[in-house]
Amino acid sequence: MQSQFGPTLEQIQAEIQALPNQNNNLLLLMLNIEQYINPNCDSELFYKELKTHLLTLKSLVKDQSEADRLGILIDYFFNKINFEIIDKNGYEKLPHWELANALSQRSSTAFISRMIFLFFALELNIDLQAVEHSDLCLVAWKNNNDEQFLNLFLKAKRLTQQEIILCFNQRGSKSSNKLCLESLTDIDLLKKYLLQMMTFYNKFNAPKVYLKLLNIYLSVDKNHLHSLSERALLYKELGQTNKAYNDLKRYMSFTDINNTPKSIKLAYYELQAIHKERVDLLLKQEPITFH
Repeated sequence: MQSQFGPTLEQIQAEIQALPNQNNNLLLLMLNIEQYINPNCDSELFYKELKTHLLTLKSLVKDQSEADRLGILIDYFFNKINFEIIDKNGYEKLPHWELANALSQRSSTAFISRMIFLFFALELNIDLQAVEHSDLCLVAWKNNNDEQFLNLFLKAKRLTQQEIILCFNQRGSKSSNKLCLESLTDIDLLKKYLLQMMTFYNKFNAPKVYLKLLNIYLSVDKNHLHSLSERALLYKELGQTNKAYNDLKRYMSFTDINNTPKSIKLAYYELQAIHKERVDLLLKQEPITFH
């Protein structure tokens, strides 16, 4: 349970570090991130609804095989509670990405819907994994030696071999000995979630929230050059020149300054001059002596 003020950046970072060693914690981490960037979101309601649905599902799948548990989950999610996955036309609207409201509204984008569906599946011991594809709603089910691919946008319809080949080709993948679609780790999914949220809370419309998201993203991938440069420029605009300079020094250690975008290069030179001026001023100050 988080405090009334919501989770801190340090708490979020600790959860990210623990993520690879935790089981089925990504959805709740995403909810904590949402509360961190928007303390007014009603995360308690989401927790209660999630628990209620999970208790109902566990009572329905008792003593059932994995295949039957998956069938019960699909029927419950898409028919009993009529959860709706919004088509791509709704992806550009922030409310459709707000996790805290997804269960009460029983609708969300493919990405968020898939995350909720996967949470239930893993809690019911169903071996489902998110799959890399532009549709954001494919999952893989490993049943013994057989791997099936389901399209949640089509109410978890099983893909035919021809449809799998089409999805595989749409990814632009190289041909290989075994046709397969790549499963995504929790870290992969977290990165996709954060990048999408940054498109809504951008540096022009919500600079403070954008900075929070950049801090979280750089906790996941500390050498992500675009995020480093974005945070540096934002720090500079906010007057935090030391932090801005440190970020750009790190950025420059990974790239050739001659190939750096002009805006970043100019900011770096300006911050470098400010830093040198401060150092020179400190060196000129007389040392303090005690008698």
